[in-house]
Amino acid sequence: MATGVSTSGRASAQRGRSGPKAGASPVHDGRRLRDHEHMESWTIKHFSQANPAGTGQDDVPALLRRVADSIESLGLIKVQDLVMHTEITAGGDWPSLTVYFHDAED
Repeated sequence: MATGVSTSGRASAQRGRSGPKAGASPVHDGRRLRDHEHMESWTIKHFSQANPAGTGQDDVPALLRRVADSIESLGLIKVQDLVMHTEITAGGDWPSLTVYFHDAED
């Protein structure tokens, strides 16, 4: 989901350490970017889902089935990304999934 902007490996090697110099501008195609030059933005839909709290809240296979059913109910979509989170609660681990998607026509 990055925009393709990266730091120059050459510049890092010349400094003898990894990563860009503090305060340095990103480099793209051998030239410095200014502010938000050439950056893209877009809107993506998403939902998060978890099992109900209590017995079975930590059941990852059940969560995956629940999310798969939700994805199918949305019709023709393209899933861009899935992110799993785990909240630690008094009742134990409580995983959730966030699904990032867009319409198949987009």
